[in-house]
Amino acid sequence: MRILLATAISLSAAIASVAQDAPIFPREGGQLDRLHLRFRWVPFPQLVGDYTLEIVEDDGSAAPFDSGLPVQEIYAGGGEPRAVVTEGLAFGLGYAWRVRGRVGPSGSGKESVIRRFSTLPLHPDVPSMNLIVPPGAEPVEPGVTLWSMKRAGASDGFVLGVDEQARLVLQLHVASSTVGDTRLLDDGLLLCNLQTPDPGAADLCRTAAVMTLDGLTTWASPNNWCGKALADVERIGIHHEVLEMPREAHGGATFLWLEYQSRWTSYGGEENLWWQSEVIKEVDRHTKQVLFQWSVMDHLSLDDHLPPDHPSWPGPGGDWTHANALAFDPLTDLILCSLRRQSRLIAIDRASGAVAWQMGEDSFPSGDVPAGFGDNLFSAQHSPQVLPGGNLLVYDNGNFIEPESAVRQSRAVEIAFDASATPPVAAIVWEYGLTLDDLVTPAYAPAVGDADRLPGGHTITNDGAEANIIEVDANGDPVWFLDAGPAWPTPDGTTPGAMIYRVERVPTIVVDTPGDVDDDGDRDLVDFLDLQASFTGFGPAVLEFPATLSDLDGDDDGDWVDVEELAYWMSGPAQVDVMMHPRERAPLVFCSGTGAGSACPCSNEASEGGCANSTGAGAVLLSSGTTSISADDLVVGVSAVPGGQPVLLFSGLNAVNGGVGVSFGDGLRCVGGDIKRLGVRIADGSGRAFWGPNLAGAGGWERGDVRRLQAWYRDPAGSPCGVGFNLSNGLEVRFVP
Repeated sequence: MRILLATAISLSAAIASVAQDAPIFPREGGQLDRLHLRFRWVPFPQLVGDYTLEIVEDDGSAAPFDSGLPVQEIYAGGGEPRAVVTEGLAFGLGYAWRVRGRVGPSGSGKESVIRRFSTLPLHPDVPSMNLIVPPGAEPVEPGVTLWSMKRAGASDGFVLGVDEQARLVLQLHVASSTVGDTRLLDDGLLLCNLQTPDPGAADLCRTAAVMTLDGLTTWASPNNWCGKALADVERIGIHHEVLEMPREAHGGATFLWLEYQSRWTSYGGEENLWWQSEVIKEVDRHTKQVLFQWSVMDHLSLDDHLPPDHPSWPGPGGDWTHANALAFDPLTDLILCSLRRQSRLIAIDRASGAVAWQMGEDSFPSGDVPAGFGDNLFSAQHSPQVLPGGNLLVYDNGNFIEPESAVRQSRAVEIAFDASATPPVAAIVWEYGLTLDDLVTPAYAPAVGDADRLPGGHTITNDGAEANIIEVDANGDPVWFLDAGPAWPTPDGTTPGAMIYRVERVPTIVVDTPGDVDDDGDRDLVDFLDLQASFTGFGPAVLEFPATLSDLDGDDDGDWVDVEELAYWMSGPAQVDVMMHPRERAPLVFCSGTGAGSACPCSNEASEGGCANSTGAGAVLLSSGTTSISADDLVVGVSAVPGGQPVLLFSGLNAVNGGVGVSFGDGLRCVGGDIKRLGVRIADGSGRAFWGPNLAGAGGWERGDVRRLQAWYRDPAGSPCGVGFNLSNGLEVRFVP
């Protein structure tokens, strides 16, 4: 672990007072673009009980609570000075708010000062919407529906959100860019693909950006697209898909995206024919270093192009493949890429870069798609999603579905497949054919569209050009149909239509950003200084709000694990380089026998480590060295076991019982699934034993793997529960290259 604190500490004097100020939200006089809000206020000293948050419409008087229309009165449980409001607010209004509570030994009443904020008026370019709920339909799955809206001929964009009743709750206006692929990250920020007009070139500047819900950019991708000619092979343009990779994939925060790639090459007797395709890149969020790169042009035959007489996309050359979507399967380490022009899905092994399989239209000359493997199941598709059981959910635009005489109708299709069979097989096992708002007439989206499986089994999809969003149940019956604006473009051509690229349903848009103590939507040195001020070291501690927000791993202390977590989430490379290398993370202790999780078998709790043994202490499992596979210098040690007794170190895939363990012998079994024995040691006279370095071979570990370790040992004399053996705490290790 590499921690470089000098620069941060040198800044302490300059901004320490800022870091210690209690944040207040909504900001005084602020104008907000959303109706679901988190409130924060200055805590009352010696609070007795809970706070009460009161909100009224602001009538402009000095005493709005005497004359303003009441909006909300809610109790903030737990004594923390914060609350979430998701009901009662509307756009285009001013509000006043205050909190009340009882303080001191006598419990006398106290009120905060009155603060004011307003919500933005409804933007004139946000279209009116109409919700249809069919009679007898299943309940809609809960959450906020988010999408980006692009208007025909416009150079600005929107990120919009509605609740289950289709009430608008978010209207983020991006004035300088249109907005494509958009998704809400786990930390409450938006990851977007932006297209900005570039007067000096023939196309747009295309970038990826992370933004707050207020539109503040906290991170932007590297880009040299701007100012380049359309056929310039040096240009870079991020397009269609930007997604955040699972944390364990590279041991750090990474994004996966599509970039344009152009080449001039001779083909079919024609010299210097221009081809445009794509390259897939995985990029470190902090350093912006490219960690994985895969070129479509290096792996696909140029013979697989549409014919010269194709009415929309004639080949060869030109916009050859038009890759439009990516997906990642963490169980197989495969990246899926959707090639719209070829009606093909390609699965790429992320470790080797080899093509694992290709599915879709099988009539192209190369023969790279096995006959019948997905042929005519989808065409000109978008949005592949890997489902938990291994099936694929695909948005089938249906441009080339055969026979040509068939009624054009776009669909969401679930495909079961076996790429390892001889020959490979694939079949549709579920589908929903999109309709217009009469819920009968087939809808055809020749461009754009999305389909996502929701946690409860429903599927949400959108007809992008018609600006319709539809949720259907497991039987394919609509339960929620939102007409989100005029079609693209409107039939008379006078009003800009609304195009929806993709849609997602999220549980909430009010997300605590980990480590964002000052509540400004990013993680920076101010937040680091807050963590520094509340640093307690390893072990349970009494943390009071807002220091609890610096406890990123939720173990009731402020320690080096929290420092590493904050480094992982930091918003930019300058701040992260001050602190630590972002791709390393110390192993995490879990499943301790302290009574905080599962009870020890015979009330033999200990202050740390596993459950107490005959020494009166619990065995503590910790590590030193790094988690790098190439270095292979991890050393695991256990202490406080009975001296002279055998100790077995083992690893597994799973944290048993949600990470709190189950009773086993005198202790708790914390680790399960694909158990591997890593060696037996005899504890020395002080009750210690060690394993490593050079453990990777025995453990079979590879980069990105997460393994749980635990030590089992004999305790024949004085066993607290009389069983004769016990276990240490668990240790979770994530391995990096």
